Amino acid sequence: EHSSQYRSFLFGFAGVVGRFNVWNGITLYGGEFLVGWRFHPLYAGALGFGYNRARYENDWGWRYYDETFNFVPLYIHNRITYFRTDVIGLYGKFNVGYGLVYYDDPAGEHGGILYGFGQGFEFGPPRFHGDVAVELRNQSFGGTDSENEFIAHFGFSM
Repeated sequence: EHSSQYRSFLFGFAGVVGRFNVWNGITLYGGEFLVGWRFHPLYAGALGFGYNRARYENDWGWRYYDETFNFVPLYIHNRITYFRTDVIGLYGKFNVGYGLVYYDDPAGEHGGILYGFGQGFEFGPPRFHGDVAVELRNQSFGGTDSENEFIAHFGFSM
């Protein structure tokens, strides 16, 4: 009976802010959604999807770059709760999937594997509670390039 009160629908929204390449100063922003289920008081799984955009402007003196990168992340969200009371909980999360990539210019680039690790905090009663988390994620693309993102996640279970 105690276990069943933690089994619930999981929904979340993540705001994405990141640095594409520290040396060239590319900024990334976007939003993502999670939809899933809490299968056990200690484990929840979800599917994640969204849209992220990065703009790259740089003037090297001899050449000016102005490119836009569009990312569509599709991933599996795994959440392990390692501390839970009736009011609060702490969890670790691991996301793995594939990020589709489209460059406005030059065209023809492809996506790659994405993975990320994070830490979260749940609050409220077991039947309906909110959560807040942060995550660091890496997105590969173009065969040799990758970028890092910092993600702030807000969600709830009911």
